[in-house]
Amino acid sequence: MHLPPEQKPTIGYVVSTWPRLSQTFVLNEILALERRGLPVRIFSIKDPRGEPVHAKLAKVRAPVAYLSFRRHGRPILLANLRIARDLWPILLPPSETAAELKDDPEDREGGRVEPCLN
Repeated sequence: MHLPPEQKPTIGYVVSTWPRLSQTFVLNEILALERRGLPVRIFSIKDPRGEPVHAKLAKVRAPVAYLSFRRHGRPILLANLRIARDLWPILLPPSETAAELKDDPEDREGGRVEPCLN
């Protein structure tokens, strides 16, 4: 089945590490989809570590997006901190502020523990 380019879905593969010699099945599947003219994207959770790869890898045209925390850790952490800072006032009951929670004797006695973002 051949669809016009504007109607072709992009097929995404999420793999632990790309490229990897042990992913021969995935490699062959991606190459078959590309031969049929389907757009493919590869999402790799980890960066490759220089291990040997299959010779057919050179034929893959799909772009690869590396999602590794190691590579993008700082921006991810900062984005999460901004989200937490912006949501903190919404999540607290109106009468409680971070200062009130910090000075609550129940917190010091092992009652509840509340994070305090400054």
